[in-house]
Formats: sequence, C-alpha cells, structure tokens
Amino acid sequence: MQNRPGVAPRQFVDRNLLDEYLFVGESGEKVTVNAEKLLTLLARRQGAQAAAPFAIPRFDEARTAVMWFAQHRGAVTPFVELPDDQQAALLDQLEQTRQQVLAMERELSSQPQSGDRLLYTQLMPLLLNFPQPVEYHLFQVGTQPVVTNWGMNKSASVRPVDTVGPFLAQWRQRLRDRARQAAEQAAHRQREQSFLGRLTRAGAKTGEITVSLLWNDANDLDLHVECPDGTEISFSNKTACGGILDIDRNAFDQSISPEPVENIVWSQRPTVSGTYHVGVHLFRQRQGLTTSAFTVRVVEKGKARYVQGRVSGRDYLRVTSFTVP
Repeated sequence: MQNRPGVAPRQFVDRNLLDEYLFVGESGEKVTVNAEKLLTLLARRQGAQAAAPFAIPRFDEARTAVMWFAQHRGAVTPFVELPDDQQAALLDQLEQTRQQVLAMERELSSQPQSGDRLLYTQLMPLLLNFPQPVEYHLFQVGTQPVVTNWGMNKSASVRPVDTVGPFLAQWRQRLRDRARQAAEQAAHRQREQSFLGRLTRAGAKTGEITVSLLWNDANDLDLHVECPDGTEISFSNKTACGGILDIDRNAFDQSISPEPVENIVWSQRPTVSGTYHVGVHLFRQRQGLTTSAFTVRVVEKGKARYVQGRVSGRDYLRVTSFTVP
C-alpha cells in the first residue's frame, strides 16, 4: 500500500483471507473505502484517541484478503503476549474507546439520516464488532492499542454486534483470577518455605505421606492421625498403621521451641487402606494463651496442601483427611 503525500506512514499489523472472515452485511467495499472518513469523523467529534486504535483495512490486489494497517508505526505485539499489567492498561483504553464509539452512535442516530450521515450511522457500529475470540484481533503497536478485523465475523451476518463489551468483562475477570492464583501461589511458596525450613531444622523426615503441624506460640499443640483400623498416631502412641510421629515439640516447660512443629511420616505406603483423619489438640496452655492458630500440611504423591485453623481451651479438632486406596 502506498501512503499518500501528507499522510503519516502506517504499520502493517495483520492480514486475513476473506474465506476466513467476512465483513458484516457484505459491507467490505464501504468499510475499506470509507474507513478513514469514518475515523476522521469519530476523531473530530470524540477526540483523536477515540479513533487512534482502529486499524485501516485495505483489500489486496486479488481482493481475496484484507490487510490491516495501524495509524502509527512501532513494534507489533499481540495482546495475548503482553504481561497482565499491560493487558489491563490496554483494556482500560479499549473501554474508553468503546464508550466514545457508543456516544458517537447515539449522536448519529439522533440526527436526520441522509447521504454521508446515513452511511456513517450504518458503519459506526461495525467498529465494535470483532470476530471471536476478540483477543486475537488486539495488538499493541509501540505503546498504543490497535484493533484489527473490526466489522468482520467468521460467518456471514447482516447486523453488527458489540462483541467488545462482553470481552472486556470476561478478560478483566480472567485477569482477576490470574492475580488471585498468583497470590495463592506466592502464599503457597511462603508456607512451603516456612514448613520446610522448620522441619529441616527440627530434623523431621519426609516420606510417601507426610503430615505436619506448625504453630507460633508457647502452647503445647499435639498432632493426631486416626487410622482406618481404629488405631491412632499421637504423642501417646507414636507408631501405628505404618506411620510414626518423629517430631513432638513444646511438650516440656523446660524446652519451649520458638518454632514449634510436629511431624508424622510414612516412609512407604501406609499398611492400612481407608480414610485417615488428621486432628489437632490444644493439650496445654502457657503464658496466658487460651487459643492457638495453626496450619496443617499434608503431602501426598509429592503435592502439598494446607489447612489453617484455630484451637482454644482444650479443644480437639478434626481438620482434614486423606484416603489410601
């Protein structure tokens, strides 16, 4: 495509075959011929930033494909390859653009319809009609958002549909979910480091199944595992159903640990099949502490999971379970 004198050089962004995407309402000729006029009107009424994200479409010589050109130059990065924070920023810009296009639609539809005004009224909604998945038609060129394939669908359709609004809501939820997962993973790593460091310093063993208890005060908490055969592993019966209590802390007033931890481990598969229940007991209170927060860690097949809780008085709580087939 040759740039006209006085027109800023453009950046090629994408190309699509017309047997893959079709213009809505067979308006391909109208869109490609009038795109710049349409965007100029949008920029004049709603501001330059309203029109800037929309790429300019051009047919190739054989008219079998449409090429899309950004209105400015820069490195082209697909939206899906951007970091989450940059995706969020681009979505904010796209939402602002969407509101400006909707405002322009309302303005045009409220005026008498004839000539160019009728044409622009018909074409304006196409700016918010992207094929789905919408994210594959979003790019960052330089530092600015650019959208391609506007006004197109994967199959023939007569009327344009705003696919941008639902996409924005869904992708923002996706970013929230990813942020939540990242926070959970960070918390998991922090808990794991805390457990591993404390267990290592205490000389605890690991095995086929490992159940550990961690708390952070002077109280004497006890870890119990109730076996399917009715036996129990605890401070009073340190070996049962193939497991062993190998670490027991804060049992004595003379040796209060600043990093209390207890650990029950099976070096091999437990000898009894069935459901094992994990319990926590506040056996002895100290320093006026009537309640203790704790975390239980269960490792099975190399995967760790955590359960947090709190015991008070002389409570015994069943906090989780695991099953041996």
